Amino acid sequence: MLKRTTVVRRRVNFLHLAVIVILSTSMSACVGSGGPAKEAPFDDVSQLITSAQRTMAIETAAENLLLRECMSEAGFEFYVQDPTMVDPGVEDEAIQLLVNEITEDSATLSGYGEYVDSPFFGQPNAELEARDDEEFSATSHSRNNEYFNMLSTIDRQAYLVAFEGGPEGERVTLDDGTGIPAGGCIGAAGDEVLGDQKLTVYETFTSVQSLARQVALEGDPEYDAAFESWQSCMQADGYDFASVSEAISAGVTLRGDSVQPTSGEIDQALTDAKCQLQSDLPSVTESAFSRKQREVLDGSLDLLLTWHDVEEMVLTRSSQVLGITYEPVF
Repeated sequence: MLKRTTVVRRRVNFLHLAVIVILSTSMSACVGSGGPAKEAPFDDVSQLITSAQRTMAIETAAENLLLRECMSEAGFEFYVQDPTMVDPGVEDEAIQLLVNEITEDSATLSGYGEYVDSPFFGQPNAELEARDDEEFSATSHSRNNEYFNMLSTIDRQAYLVAFEGGPEGERVTLDDGTGIPAGGCIGAAGDEVLGDQKLTVYETFTSVQSLARQVALEGDPEYDAAFESWQSCMQADGYDFASVSEAISAGVTLRGDSVQPTSGEIDQALTDAKCQLQSDLPSVTESAFSRKQREVLDGSLDLLLTWHDVEEMVLTRSSQVLGITYEPVF
């Protein structure tokens, strides 16, 4: 299976993000000492991360259009997603689902129903996945793999040379060790969209993503105690989960294709509701997240301000390529 020649994708794993930023409360952040405080352009870490993900998804779409043109000139097909379908938005409401406390009443009536349509826990959009146009495709990732695998050995080598310069193609390494192809069509596309700011954009985006990991709640004494209490309570009734999000995903899976909650889903949700109440996990999680988020935001003002400027530039240049005007959400 080809991994390097599929549609370029630089996306935060939303499920992983949801686990990390398990709360998305509205808080203002200002930092500074010895003089007027500068105000951060983002209210919370989840806003920052999802805003960055959206921006880079749009930038990736612009690169992919240029890649398609470049690969066509080299004699190869390259499938991309319809530009009008690339803006994922910022799913604040979906993230907020993670702070909703399951109660006995809600569990009895709907199980994990409030999570079923969530982009974090629900099923993928079948209509979107089924779209398979000649020019654009929502399934471009798999179509590019299939196309590459149908090529002869010689044509595959030529494809790779065109795509990224081949085995000897130029590559750059970011601070976190990530290697970025800088040759062939992919290098040219990045240069055209981002110009001489390409490395700055990639490095800043990588740094922004790293903030999510810094908000992980594990290690906070109050949170760890509450989580262990919830986990033990769940285990006592036969449910063994390594995280709250894992329990939610399992509950949604129990529903399957059914419109109404299944008995198994309701049983698990009732246990979850009991254990959340017993451990006071939602309240403790909110307090722990507030403390950790404030610490991360207060220590990252320079990065927040840098990303704010980078984001505006990336969206402006990407909009010029896509022919669609995108603006920052925050």
